[in-house]
Amino acid sequence: MPSPSTPYSSDYWLYTYLYNPLAARLCFIHPNWITFAALLLTIPVVVTLLHHSPLWCLVLLFTLRAALDCMDGAVARSCKSTSEWGALFDKISDNIFLMAVIATLLYCASVQHSLTSWKTGLLGIVGGMIVILTLCEAHAVHAGSLTDAMPITRVIHDNYTLCNGLSGALVWWLANRF
Repeated sequence: MPSPSTPYSSDYWLYTYLYNPLAARLCFIHPNWITFAALLLTIPVVVTLLHHSPLWCLVLLFTLRAALDCMDGAVARSCKSTSEWGALFDKISDNIFLMAVIATLLYCASVQHSLTSWKTGLLGIVGGMIVILTLCEAHAVHAGSLTDAMPITRVIHDNYTLCNGLSGALVWWLANRF
């Protein structure tokens, strides 16, 4: 995922002062290992949802996963180790995470027989938010430049870590309503 281009975004500051400087020092780690670590975070997210853990736990996991998702691209660019396979693996990792979260929420709802119409609607909104985050990231990568991307893609991309943290909070709230 390309770095945010405007200082008015939350991720611009993360890239400028955290991701890019750290990435320059992490060239000994292949970016695909960082993507794999992000993929492994799917397991604690699912466990956290199933056990109705505290809000901070899920927000932390979602934010950490978003940070690793940003970090793999920063390391790849900084260490000149970008590849088509790495970009594809990143998208596959994102989609596995997306499907696991939605499947876990549906499982929680079906086990407790509490899937009412408003909960189904909220589940659709959460799933839609996660799908939009994934598609916007893919669109930003495909466009190659954020200036060529749609305005909504730039907004969500430039605030990717924040959006993931908020998604985690919304998923926690929804999971605790079942």
